[in-house]
Amino acid sequence: MAAYTAAHTQYGAARDASAVVNLAVPDGDDTWGLRAMEFPRPTRLSLRTAALTAPHAVSYTADVLLSLGNDAFTVTRREPDAHRH
Repeated sequence: MAAYTAAHTQYGAARDASAVVNLAVPDGDDTWGLRAMEFPRPTRLSLRTAALTAPHAVSYTADVLLSLGNDAFTVTRREPDAHRH
């Protein structure tokens, strides 16, 4: 499951874009857990039908990149700025 909110203004306040992805992840002992990943200010989110047809290999860099099944589902953002507060 994935949620995306575009950058917008609400009640006069600017709101950044955001993406949240929830994945079922095997725990290694024949059970599955749910993992939520947040991507503030994403630069790309793409989804193809192939992402929904079967389990896929995952490529993940915390807070920067999540890719499933040869880019069937991808969300990316710029590297976090270490100087931004």
